[in-house]
Amino acid sequence: MKYIAILILFLSITAPVHAGEMDGKGLECIFAENALKFGPKYYLFENGKVVQPYVDNSTPLTIKREIYQDAYVVTASAIAWSTSYTFDRKTLRLSVSMGMETQKYYCEVRAPEEIQSILEKKIEALNTK
Repeated sequence: MKYIAILILFLSITAPVHAGEMDGKGLECIFAENALKFGPKYYLFENGKVVQPYVDNSTPLTIKREIYQDAYVVTASAIAWSTSYTFDRKTLRLSVSMGMETQKYYCEVRAPEEIQSILEKKIEALNTK
């Protein structure tokens, strides 16, 4: 009986969550209220920080990267960054607090290389218009 109690105790302990564990992963997020109004937003996790790559509409078209200054914080249920962004790891939903308003996004996990390719194809399509 004592051994069963110890086994239950060990099984109930969750593994610690580490700050850089999302590094090398990315998110593609679509605005929940109106996916057609805004295109997808992309987020990459690199070196403990979040980077938002996007196509800059200046000439020539290029992929720019906005780096959020604060490190992202990981818990078992969420990832948060820049005091406004909270990604629910279970539902894959991103909440962005903007004062009194919170915008919701549906997200998919994507490889950084896949996100890069998507943005490059977007530039190609814009250049052929």
